[in-house]
Order: sequence, then structure tokens, then C-alpha cells
Amino acid sequence: MPRYSAKAKREAVALYETGLSCRAVAEQLRVKGLPWPSHLTVLRWAKEAGKRRRTRGHRLPLSGETVHALYDRGMDVEGIAHRFQVGTTTIYSRLHEASAGMRPSRIKYGHVLTKRRLRALYVHRNLRAQDIASKFGCDTGTVYNWLRRTGVPLKRPRRSPETDCTGRLQVAGTHNLHPTDEPGTGRSK
Repeated sequence: MPRYSAKAKREAVALYETGLSCRAVAEQLRVKGLPWPSHLTVLRWAKEAGKRRRTRGHRLPLSGETVHALYDRGMDVEGIAHRFQVGTTTIYSRLHEASAGMRPSRIKYGHVLTKRRLRALYVHRNLRAQDIASKFGCDTGTVYNWLRRTGVPLKRPRRSPETDCTGRLQVAGTHNLHPTDEPGTGRSK
């Protein structure tokens, strides 16, 4: 008795014809609950059915504009590669073809928290920094840093109103005191 049913073979070849790799076909069969063959078995079935692919060329018609749009929306290269089941080198090639500017790896949210977007959310829609942070999956401090970096005015001052810009207390009728100074003596504790 054959190890795999004719239905499993037909399903595998049909998936292969859609443009999926042999490994992706085997994974799809596993997910569907069918007995899953190795990727080499899928390749053998496809060859037996006359469904060979050219050894050169692209497996999927993946345009640089599509990849560029996803990259600009904030997806990372690994996420895009996983979505289309291709390698990261393919994604980098498509981004290069589309003349996409690459983000520095150390700046994770700069392309998402732009001045226009922050002004729209923080000033015009009156969202809190905490709400913006949860929307984009980052820390509240990151939102405040990008608000300051882009020049969007903060709703509340960073320091309390009883201190000046140097951190000294504002007490009526006395010189500015540092928080560790004793009032009236001008000396530290």
C-alpha cells in the first residue's frame, strides 16, 4: 500500500503550482492535518507530474513596490520575508530595486513616529503618549523622546512648576534654592 494517498499527492502538486516552495508545501500539508512528506518527496511528485520550474528566475512575482510599501509601514525585513516565504536576500534585493532608503538598525520607531503622525495623534486627536505607545507597540518613554526630537510641544512640562530650568526651588522673596539647600541659610543639609 502506498505511504501517501493520491489526494495528498494532488494537493501537494497543486500547492507547488501556486508558487510555494517544496518546504512550504510540506508545511502546508502538515498544517492541514494531511500526512506530510519531506520537501524532496514534494519535488519528486512535481517532477513526475511535469510541473518543473526553471532553475533561473523568480519563484513569485514579488514587486519592489509591494515590498517597499510594507517596509515603509514598519514591517521588518524578516517579517516581509516570512510573509512571502522567501529569503531576506530577496527582500533586500527588491528594496534595492525600488530605491528604498534603508532604516538604521538601531532606530526602531523613527519611521513610524514621524513628526506629522505624532502631531496628528498627540495634538489634534489629543491622545496620550501612553495611548500612542500601545498603538505602535513601544514604550511611553520612546514616544516622549520622539515628541521632543521632532519638536512637537508637550502637553505638560517636564519639570514641576516650583523648580526652574536648573532644578532650583522657586521660593518667593529668597534666592533660588537647590532642593538640598536649607531655606533661609543658603547652605546644604
